[in-house]
Amino acid sequence: MKNRPHDRRAPNGRRFGSLFNLLPSGAAYHRMVYDDEGAPADYIFLEINDAFEQSTGLERKALIGRSVSEALPGILDDPFDWIGTYGKVALGDGAISSDQYAEPLQRWFAVTTYSPEPDHFATVFRDITDQRSTIEELRGKEDQLQQQNRKQAAILRISQVVQEMTQPDDLESVLCVCLEQLRCIGIPAGTMAINLVIDAEALQVETYRVDSNGLLSPPHRRRARMLTEAWATREPIITNQIKEWERKIFLEKFDGLPIVSYYHVPFNLGVVSVHSVETDVFNEGQRRDLQQVAELFSVGVARMTDLSALSESEREWRQLVENVRDVIVSVDLNARIRYINHPAPGKTIEQTLGSDLVDLVHPQDRNRATKTFEHVIERNEDR
Repeated sequence: MKNRPHDRRAPNGRRFGSLFNLLPSGAAYHRMVYDDEGAPADYIFLEINDAFEQSTGLERKALIGRSVSEALPGILDDPFDWIGTYGKVALGDGAISSDQYAEPLQRWFAVTTYSPEPDHFATVFRDITDQRSTIEELRGKEDQLQQQNRKQAAILRISQVVQEMTQPDDLESVLCVCLEQLRCIGIPAGTMAINLVIDAEALQVETYRVDSNGLLSPPHRRRARMLTEAWATREPIITNQIKEWERKIFLEKFDGLPIVSYYHVPFNLGVVSVHSVETDVFNEGQRRDLQQVAELFSVGVARMTDLSALSESEREWRQLVENVRDVIVSVDLNARIRYINHPAPGKTIEQTLGSDLVDLVHPQDRNRATKTFEHVIERNEDR
């Protein structure tokens, strides 16, 4: 270590004492020390003010005349290059201002550094640790709010598609949307499945499983003791690290996807399953989110089942009435035809729909038919 030749002209830092002590901010005056190649290697404290001692907790007697590497050994391991940065100022690169975290002091400082003469520099700073803590706290709250908004948007989207299901064939597209939305809120889902319980005693379920590309395999029925037991007890099952012997089975089942963890959430008609290629996932918050998704499927699958049964019942009814020789007509309260199993003479069924029922009656019988229809409507209204 050495000083430059003109260091002999370096002024006594104490002549700044009165100025420094009037400053409300911490201030210090230093002399830069260079290595044999002329690069900044250390710096020596020449003077500090009272505010410096109050802000840092460091005493004047422990610093004056000592190098920073001696007084604060941790400075050399600090991510910020204090010596190199201040060395540039001392070499004439100009004043700088920045917010920096001092690892040895565990504090944040807003620092302005300038060089009043060659190889010397002064620092004026104020402790901004509390302000930084407040900013970080506000940023944390903003991040939480944004995450909450993303979660609400994802759950709303899942709710929409689940409620739009009308038949089992819709499950593929619905599960793909759900999988995408789960990933958007940070759940590392590799695949997602709905396992509808067909026969709990026989351990039979019907599985619809998707990854990001769609169905991993056609919907199929299979025996699944774990899933039917989870459904029967309504107890979720979580595994954060599958056993070694299971890996080959999972690779075959999931088309080569290296699944290592899964979470099964039962609902009224089956079990929602989410699988991941990551270990130690599905934290408490994510499990709550998946429970909410399962509750949405409780309503959506029940509705889909009812609609599917109604559609099948209507199909069977139509098949029955369309094969009888008699004409069967369904009308609204205005006697407009809404359904007819055989078209009117000279018309197609499409042309007949929406027409007046009385138009199908022989002209001589229309008045009597109209009165009969009105009488039926009045009787129903009286009831």
